[in-house]
Amino acid sequence: MPKRILQGIVVSDKAAQTVTVRVERKVMHPVYKKFIRRSKRYAAHDESNNCKVGDTVMIRECRPLSKTKRWRVVNIVERALGLMEQPSIKPLIDIPHMAKLVETMVRKSLDAFVRKDAELARTVLASDDAVDDLRDTIYQELIRTMQDDPADTPQCVNLMFVARNLERIADHATNIAEDVLFLVQGIDVRHHSEKPPSPVPEGEPQ
Repeated sequence: MPKRILQGIVVSDKAAQTVTVRVERKVMHPVYKKFIRRSKRYAAHDESNNCKVGDTVMIRECRPLSKTKRWRVVNIVERALGLMEQPSIKPLIDIPHMAKLVETMVRKSLDAFVRKDAELARTVLASDDAVDDLRDTIYQELIRTMQDDPADTPQCVNLMFVARNLERIADHATNIAEDVLFLVQGIDVRHHSEKPPSPVPEGEPQ
């Protein structure tokens, strides 16, 4: 059965890895036959504590994570829109470059999986360190900006989240590339080490 996906606004982010999301919907009043607004609050799991009060998010139904938590945040919808409405604190160079590099990694990792192309998968692994270096550079620049002008802190924090999420996407692409190499060549390249799979003792199922 497909899991439900809802869109709402974060109204509380005080708990660790948990946000409260208010979801509004329009329903027909049974007597007056006019549409009225109804709202309901859901506790949703926020793995990385990325969400802030006011963010518009998508949440997806999942297995029960606690007594009251059966939803998981899957997307922050309007953080980028909020950044677009604010004046730029500095020309963005590294973040667009990082985004383009991550986009290429995702495309290559999926192509490598479809084609079972080990060499293409290796090019994805080579790009992972470059993404990490860009993330560190972006963090350092944004920290200096906040130190120079604390008024820019909210926008700098949002940009840090953008860089962090891009780096996480790159990690997923890297994981796909590692699995391709294991699938095609039978080697484990996690953490940049190459080890052949452990031999299966004779008589045990493969």
